[in-house]
Amino acid sequence: MSEFCKRCGAPTKSKRHDYCGYSCSNADKNEKRNIEFDKLPSDIVWACGGGIQSTAIAALILTGELPRPKYSVIVDTGYERRSTWDYVHSRLIPRLKDIDVDLQIIKTNDYADNALFNNGCLLIPAYGKSPDGGSIRYKTLCNGVWKVKVIRRWLRELGVQKCITWLGISQDEGRRRRHCDVKWNLNVYPLLDKKMTKDQCIYLIAQAGLPMPPRTSCYICPGMSNTEWQDMKDNYSDDWERAVLLEKRIQELKPSTYLHYTLQPLETAI
Repeated sequence: MSEFCKRCGAPTKSKRHDYCGYSCSNADKNEKRNIEFDKLPSDIVWACGGGIQSTAIAALILTGELPRPKYSVIVDTGYERRSTWDYVHSRLIPRLKDIDVDLQIIKTNDYADNALFNNGCLLIPAYGKSPDGGSIRYKTLCNGVWKVKVIRRWLRELGVQKCITWLGISQDEGRRRRHCDVKWNLNVYPLLDKKMTKDQCIYLIAQAGLPMPPRTSCYICPGMSNTEWQDMKDNYSDDWERAVLLEKRIQELKPSTYLHYTLQPLETAI
């Protein structure tokens, strides 16, 4: 045994010690773990959202421009609009099965809590009244809690140690690009890599013989336009009634909070 630290060369307490202290010992262990981690192969995961950009990724898989992912997943938060599930079940899943891609549907409630409030904080980007009587909008926190963390837990449950995750973001939405905050997963954006716009995604979907998917969002999403709210009210009455009811429940805990930008209740705003 040496009397000097095998990492930094400083004197050790005795010949029986390889390191001068915990700092060098832990640093050496972490370095070895990193080397072993870098040797691991990365599984390909496709996180599908069911909308135009995700369907464009499906088209790239169907045409062979992207390899078949090892895992394909879409999250049911419990708030998705029925129009999204109609498309996923009737169009997307059957076409993907033709090439042996199994799009798995996992539920938020199986891995996390899909409550609208977390420690008193509203997770959806609803509208509220500012002290001066104007309008403010809350942060969007729901995606991370209801989807991102849920997919990670699902992957870990499957034994995934290292992966790259495809996310459907086109150039029009490039600002939404994010680096993953965990080392074992790398976010990859195939549409951005191919410099594809939303219009090009629409063309690609048509070329693949798929009908156009509806825009995806939760039925309580404050980001919906008046046209989308009206369509939901006219054609998906169950979703509309749930949205009206949940807005009232939100207001019980957080008064003067609205799903519509006019700061009016949905029932009168639409």
